[in-house]
Amino acid sequence: MWRFYALVRAAYGQPRDPPESARLEVIFASVLLLVIGCFNLIYGIAAIANSHVFTAHAHYVVGNLRAWGWITLIVGGGPAADRRGRDRGR
Repeated sequence: MWRFYALVRAAYGQPRDPPESARLEVIFASVLLLVIGCFNLIYGIAAIANSHVFTAHAHYVVGNLRAWGWITLIVGGGPAADRRGRDRGR
């Protein structure tokens, strides 16, 4: 297997760093994921607390406002966690 890698390096050379614009796009995407994740967490906490921000007496297909609040709170942490992974290059 190491011979294959040696052949690839000989053919293509050492890998180059990405251009600066690509780094800026990754930074923009990670900041956007952080903002979206924070808003989802805030909406989830507000829904769990039965906040008056949401429509009163709404009928939900599955569950109630608290159930959707927990779902939003759990799923809302995903973008924030993904952002931390992108910042570390994983």
